[in-house]
Amino acid sequence: MPVDQRYRDALEIAWKRFREEGPERLGREGGAAPGSKPGTLVLRFLEEALEIDPGRGTITVEGSGEPVPGDLELLTLHYLLGAPGVAPSGEFASFRELEGGELYYSVYQGRAIQPLFKVFGARPEQLIDLGRRLGAERLKLGDLSLRFSVFPKFPVTLAIWRGDDEVPGSANLLLDKRASRILPTEDIADLAAHVAAHLVQLATRPKS
Repeated sequence: MPVDQRYRDALEIAWKRFREEGPERLGREGGAAPGSKPGTLVLRFLEEALEIDPGRGTITVEGSGEPVPGDLELLTLHYLLGAPGVAPSGEFASFRELEGGELYYSVYQGRAIQPLFKVFGARPEQLIDLGRRLGAERLKLGDLSLRFSVFPKFPVTLAIWRGDDEVPGSANLLLDKRASRILPTEDIADLAAHVAAHLVQLATRPKS
């Protein structure tokens, strides 16, 4: 079954709300910019620009015109619906601190933290060039940590601890304390998996 079909009902509801509540206002408050075509918006997702067309009900990667996966389309709409009136606090929160975080933690760990540690745990310095490319901010946490702007008002921080003979290495993907005011916990777990997959893909992509 195509991924868009799996999210069809939820997408219909999200697009309806998005249009009713005003794409221009929601885009402005969520950090989106006006697109090149009338009525469209452009929203940053890591280093990519997503073009949102409320009239057509599509979200595509700017430039290529490639539609985003259905789950990312839904996450983007939910972000824009939840972002108004919320600004990042600058304070960290672990996923387990969120409401229902324990319930979804195994998914969060398996789809986000473990893949990141597998690629970057032994060589966190790989993240330096990657972080520079994505405009990430270097922080003083663990052996190496970077704060990425996933959406304009939704930062996440990847922290790596190498470990030693006595303490095993570890990784964590930390959130802003106000993250759950923008997205529900289940969405945050899905978004973290997208971030992890994106970073791993960029790090393991053969250099041309």
